[in-house]
Amino acid sequence: AVDQQHPVAAPNRVAFDRLPPAGGGRKLHHGGHDRLPSLRALVLGNQLRQLAVDVEHAHYIALTHPDVDSTLAVPNPRLGYVLTAASAACAALNGSLARYLLDDGLSAARLSQLRSAVAFVLLLGALAAFSPRRLRIARADVLRMAWLGVAGIALVHASYFLAISRLDIGVALVIQYLAPALLLIWLRVVHGRRAAWSLWAAVALSIAGCALVVDAPSGAHDLDAIGVAAALAGAITLAIYLTASERAGLRYDAFTTLTWGFGFATLFWLVAQPVWTFPWDQL
Repeated sequence: AVDQQHPVAAPNRVAFDRLPPAGGGRKLHHGGHDRLPSLRALVLGNQLRQLAVDVEHAHYIALTHPDVDSTLAVPNPRLGYVLTAASAACAALNGSLARYLLDDGLSAARLSQLRSAVAFVLLLGALAAFSPRRLRIARADVLRMAWLGVAGIALVHASYFLAISRLDIGVALVIQYLAPALLLIWLRVVHGRRAAWSLWAAVALSIAGCALVVDAPSGAHDLDAIGVAAALAGAITLAIYLTASERAGLRYDAFTTLTWGFGFATLFWLVAQPVWTFPWDQL
């Protein structure tokens, strides 16, 4: 359903902390395992991450627009810290759990398709049952949601999963987390905007810290050209995700944004990889 009404939007801001699921650690080898926890973590991490950032936006609306009846009006910002911690825990499991499915022969594209479809069904069912009005967006935002879903969700997941299937997880993460630096370069080259040196320093320290935490140097000796290219594609699509989700998050809450985003991601994969060709025997 598409509505002509727009929710109140807060001033635009660049958020570098809205990161997609990211695995920690290095390549894992395994025997038998249950895939259900893997899928739960893959889906839950995305939902919690977006919701945590929206609590900040909710607090802004509650303070500056007290007369607005907004679904984002959550008065207690401490909820944001709880959701952020939960999101970090789920995100930390993502890469390692995804490796289980990839090592069993499921392709990166199929894993991304499965993740998008499961998330979309759960989100759509929840909103349809408990808050159907939140399924409405403005007609002008449909293409923006499609851009988020295809370039910012479907492709970022597929490129990341392909990268960790061919590289050490730590190396793939460090390359993908060049996305904030790419955004700063884009602002400087295309828009002529100069970021403060402190912001450049913060991005550099974040990348260096990520490299140390995931022990990326230990996996740098065994690089794969396709894996590196996929990780670079992941950095570009992650930058797209950061900007597209930021814009969508200024108008809609986490559940609305993710339902439409995963919906378009699912539609994209249904066209690219029809459901009747899915390798069900690998599940």
